[in-house]
Amino acid sequence: MALALSVLYGLPDLRVAFSGPYVAQNDARQHVFWMQRFRDPSLFPGDDVADYFQAVAPPGYSLLYRTAAAAGIEPLLLCKILPLPLALVAAWYSFALAARILPHPAAAFLSSLLVSQANWLTDDLPSGTPHAFAVPLLAAFLYYLSRRSRVSVLVCLLLQGLIYPHILLVSGVTLALGLVRLEDGRLRITRDRGDLSLCLEGLALAVALLLPYHHATSRFGPAVTADQARSLPEFLQGGRAQFFERTPEEFWVSDRRSGFLAKFFWSGGTFVYASVPMRAGFLLPLLLAAPRLFPLASSVTPAVGLLGRLALASLGLFLSAHALLFRLHLPSRYSMYSMRVVLALAGGIALVIVADAVWRRIPRTRRALRGALAGAAALGLAIYVAIFFVQEPAGYYLVGKYPAVYRFFAAQPVGARIATLSLEADNLPVFSRRSVLVGRLNAVPYQLGYYRPVRERALALLSAEYAEDPAELAAFVRRYRPDFFLVESDAFAAPWVRQAWIRQFHPLSDQIVARLESGSVPALARALERCALLHERNLVVLGADCVAGAENESGRGAS
Repeated sequence: MALALSVLYGLPDLRVAFSGPYVAQNDARQHVFWMQRFRDPSLFPGDDVADYFQAVAPPGYSLLYRTAAAAGIEPLLLCKILPLPLALVAAWYSFALAARILPHPAAAFLSSLLVSQANWLTDDLPSGTPHAFAVPLLAAFLYYLSRRSRVSVLVCLLLQGLIYPHILLVSGVTLALGLVRLEDGRLRITRDRGDLSLCLEGLALAVALLLPYHHATSRFGPAVTADQARSLPEFLQGGRAQFFERTPEEFWVSDRRSGFLAKFFWSGGTFVYASVPMRAGFLLPLLLAAPRLFPLASSVTPAVGLLGRLALASLGLFLSAHALLFRLHLPSRYSMYSMRVVLALAGGIALVIVADAVWRRIPRTRRALRGALAGAAALGLAIYVAIFFVQEPAGYYLVGKYPAVYRFFAAQPVGARIATLSLEADNLPVFSRRSVLVGRLNAVPYQLGYYRPVRERALALLSAEYAEDPAELAAFVRRYRPDFFLVESDAFAAPWVRQAWIRQFHPLSDQIVARLESGSVPALARALERCALLHERNLVVLGADCVAGAENESGRGAS
């Protein structure tokens, strides 16, 4: 039943994913678009954005998609297929792990159910990107660690390092914490040779996997420092990667970049960090400390310590990532997935322990009351399971609204490059397989060697698109050599420039707003009708050569 529900929970997302030819999951637009090179190596020539995401992709993740492409499976199709088997893996190992912690079928079922809900209530699993593997690989690692299965633990660590290295760090610290024992009120290092050997082998494997990955990412320059980030609009209120200017509760607990429990669950029309049953996991330590009141707590095995070790490892790496900001990337990446596993398993086990205590307090002679309570519990569980299906799918799939535009660009030479400030820039590499000069989604500011030229192009495009002098627009075309411009019909009104993506490039964006409000008409706006190649809804495609020729046209008109 746990596996069946994991499949059923995924159906609403899969229905959206396969609803049309121009549908892509949000993160897949960033981490999968370049993999179309596996089917056609000529794609995205000279595209530093595609080169960057290809270089920083974990090797095992890339190999999986490359192998599938060699077998004829398109990358964008594979990323829609992967979530379901990954969900089943997570449900299976969560069930097995919960059963080792508390040998009770209800606890195993409920824990697996909560893990499945958590997976499908986020946009991680449906993405088919590296972080989609985090929960399944972590659950498998914990299960085999609870069995002290040396080879299986090392295989899990290997897969984590090849697919999602952040989780490898969490697992490595969890493994190391297993060497510490509490004996006679004092912390001591274990003398168990099996534990020592497994820990040393696991940590050696982790170092061997992490060093090449670090080398691959370091080629794009140093990570932005905390002081640098505080001076960049991208990290401040409304910025592409807003990190600062949060309330203390958001910053340390719930924010999806800086928070320990990161609000990533879509529930009841809002984001929360955990469902109500998962929050019962916070009660588990109290229940274990009171076995007289909660008799089933005495059946909990020492394997429950894995959840505490995992939570402690997550907290340590989370605080380290904050201290070393942003050299270990985002702090939440070391806690959000692991705490999802901890709270789901602990929550399922805690609820069963409480339910058992209530059940034991009802005399066997009160059969009617027992029957009513059992029926109410079954009905409540059925309603809780059913509520999931009335919510909007949380996979965050983007449905392309401009098929004519996608087909137009797809028909152009593979080296064609599009200049646009529209958010539609994020869809073109996926749906048209053509490069854009800059796009909001791929303008990630964490590594300066990559981001500096991206920001430079964005500022140059913003300046050129709103320049009154056609010569400035022509100079931009000569320098960056775009083949096309893509413009929204209302892009030359001040409110459009105030959107968050554009506003972060202040003070230039503020100057442009002031000029537009004073009646300025950019050269590109004057070239719209003359240079338009395609109109679809509110989008206009212009030829860059025609736009650059506006300088000559203006000159002839003046003479």
